[in-house]
Amino acid sequence: GTVTTGVESEPNENDRQINSFDPFIGVSGRLDTADTDNFSFILPEAGYYDLDPGLTTSARLMLFDEANREIIDRSTLSPRLSQAFLPAGHYKLRLLRAAEASDYKLQLVPSQEPEAGFEQEPNDLLAYAMDLSDLQVRGNFPGRDLDIFRFYVDHPQYFRLQVVADKLYSISIYDETGIRIYQ
Repeated sequence: GTVTTGVESEPNENDRQINSFDPFIGVSGRLDTADTDNFSFILPEAGYYDLDPGLTTSARLMLFDEANREIIDRSTLSPRLSQAFLPAGHYKLRLLRAAEASDYKLQLVPSQEPEAGFEQEPNDLLAYAMDLSDLQVRGNFPGRDLDIFRFYVDHPQYFRLQVVADKLYSISIYDETGIRIYQ
């Protein structure tokens, strides 16, 4: 890979050509329709962060953790992250599939913890599932999104799961071993 100093360095289409950057200084680039831009950064401390690349078109933004697990995947008009809790560590970020060419800037901005009762991103993987012990949470589906919540049932009982959303693809319930018990 290549260490960048504020501007994307092509080619950066895959992990061998990845651009490393300081997430607080940022990196600027241009995403074309057939382009994939790959970046890596090290986050020195955990915290809540915003990331708004400023894309003026639909595109896909993906974030991977140290174990190379995809923890966030957004496909929408001007994809962004808001109040995402990220532990300290090494990350990879990928931008791809722009509907039309657009300039962008990747820069993490310290944010604040979401209000009580609001979804906390990332929660796209079981390892990052948001605790639902308060029994109610509000959130949003910004285009392509997967939200995973966990709750504990200590004895057999009936319960009702209610989800109110404009566009919802599916709801699944898994047991503690990861086996789907409802869809």
